[in-house]
Amino acid sequence: MRYQAIAGCVGDDWAHGFRQWEQALDLPDPEAVLAKHTAQRIEEAERSRGKVPAGLAREAKRILHPTVDPVRQLESKVRFAVSATFG
Repeated sequence: MRYQAIAGCVGDDWAHGFRQWEQALDLPDPEAVLAKHTAQRIEEAERSRGKVPAGLAREAKRILHPTVDPVRQLESKVRFAVSATFG
């Protein structure tokens, strides 16, 4: 969706070049960085004050202490991307 928005503004060729440049930067996902930071703050508040809504505490725990192996998730996504690209 983001690519389509950029392509709508500057055209497909420029949007493709921008996408390649952006991927080459190898920056972390900003949403993941913010989610982890927020989850850490929620855990700290829960430890110090103890009054955090249960849903927030549960979500913070899920983000900071995932039960699924991240390497297996990445492998799955790579396999999906390869199969979607090459058939």
